[in-house]
Amino acid sequence: MTGLLISLIIAGAPAKRKIPVKIYKRLPRNLTIPDSVRIYIDSIDYYWGKDNAKKAKHFFDKILKYNPPQYSFYVNYGYILWDLGKTKDAIRVFEKVLRKFPYDEATLTALFYLYDETGKIRKRKEIARRLIYITDNDSLRNEARRFLEHSKYSFFKYSLYLGSYFTTREKFVDGDLRINFYLPGFMGVEPLVGFRVLSDSRSSKVDIYEDNHWFTYVGARTGLWNLVSIFLYYGYFRRFRIEKPVMEGDNLALVGFLYREWLYRGLFYSLYGEVNHEKRTGYNTTLTIEMSAGYRWKRRHFTLSPSVYYKFIRDRKKFFYNNLMEVGPELEIVYSYWFAIYARFLKGFYSGIESGEPNPYGTDTYTDIRIGFYIAR
Repeated sequence: MTGLLISLIIAGAPAKRKIPVKIYKRLPRNLTIPDSVRIYIDSIDYYWGKDNAKKAKHFFDKILKYNPPQYSFYVNYGYILWDLGKTKDAIRVFEKVLRKFPYDEATLTALFYLYDETGKIRKRKEIARRLIYITDNDSLRNEARRFLEHSKYSFFKYSLYLGSYFTTREKFVDGDLRINFYLPGFMGVEPLVGFRVLSDSRSSKVDIYEDNHWFTYVGARTGLWNLVSIFLYYGYFRRFRIEKPVMEGDNLALVGFLYREWLYRGLFYSLYGEVNHEKRTGYNTTLTIEMSAGYRWKRRHFTLSPSVYYKFIRDRKKFFYNNLMEVGPELEIVYSYWFAIYARFLKGFYSGIESGEPNPYGTDTYTDIRIGFYIAR
């Protein structure tokens, strides 16, 4: 059943469209920029033609210091940023161009797809309306029309996460499915309806693990500074394949998390933090921090990211599986922006084990290899 679900999701998941990049041609000799800048233009033309977006961006940065009046510089710079995976930076560049040239087709086309990637539905609607009237590309016009027709009946947004991994420490498979539907919000607060299933193959250790359960809920989310998100859930909680007496029934959960990523010439550093407080765990509070630092290499639809991964977990009740630190190398391969596979080789250290629960590993350290995937939309 799980295999069928994964196959259906992959078959139906949208992939990033192939958008022809407008390769920059050499400008006429009468440009109102210094003659010395022409070498940068030639270099951009050469490296972009060789699909070396990183080098092309380097020379674009030099040209833009002169504030050239030709808007085509900025349009193509936006495409370069997009090609390098710098989605937010690319959007900022295209939006700047759009303020001065509100009906430029190259800019509108880029934003039409970028807003789709980032889930900005309202802004994408406005772009689609403009594209319909100015483009001569029948395929693009029809796609914009279909989007507008569909969005008339789209009352909510949704998010989907499906992940699974295999660990060598106990040779078990862990799975996590989450679906949220977001209703129209008011003053920054969005109501939501959701469903989550956690399932793994450790159910024989009934005195330790409690991952096999499903949770259906209603709630709301809000955000602060485009960095911190806060979710409040209330719903019904039910376990399966677990024999020991456990809580079932209504569950209240408060989850807050932050995420930030920094990029510099292919180098990246990401930070994720989460605080989880739930009734089902006896009102236990868990803090999780994850960090990655490495190099990101993008080639067409694929992004390869070797990095060093670090994870830190602490909880108020000090269960052994919630008080640990893990560190080690990681390799992640992402297709487009929605499907990823990863591998981690980790050294783990337990700490603060004071709950009295048995530690099944008999040691305070462990080595683990994890291989998994996730789909996020």
